[in-house]
Amino acid sequence: VPHVGPDKEIVARIFVFPVDDPGMARAVGKRAIASYLTVPVYAAFHEWMGRGDALGEHWEQWEAGDRQGALTKIPDHIVDELIVHGSYDDCRAHLQRYVDNGVTCPAIALMPFPGVDIDEGTRAVSEMKAAVEATHDNGVLKGVGSFGGVFSAKAILELDDPVLVASTDG
Repeated sequence: VPHVGPDKEIVARIFVFPVDDPGMARAVGKRAIASYLTVPVYAAFHEWMGRGDALGEHWEQWEAGDRQGALTKIPDHIVDELIVHGSYDDCRAHLQRYVDNGVTCPAIALMPFPGVDIDEGTRAVSEMKAAVEATHDNGVLKGVGSFGGVFSAKAILELDDPVLVASTDG
């Protein structure tokens, strides 16, 4: 985004699954992302990212109606690239890499699946809150929350070609 101006925000919705069992994280992660990967705009994005070969069999199985087979065709490395998982310290360090690489507004989506201690997850988000808040500017009206953030859209009025992308799940 620096090529379009230094005052631009980079917002990333980041799925976080704080669990020390990579096999469970990947199995649950595959179920969480399987249908998203087939949405045309997301599929095009993953093609653009160079993941087309890795996801081709998943897309073929999904198109054929074999949802279970499609799950097995999502490579582990794709889950690892799309979902932050591991210990709380590992997750915190991974989220910091997003910020270090230019994400100015990390939107953390904590994945509360069986085996995840929600109280511990809430504690981890609380501990990450300061790092997230360090990325805020005057446009942030409401900070870390459950499924979304609140940002002023006033700056959009000053742009020649504004684009707003927003997402929430729940």
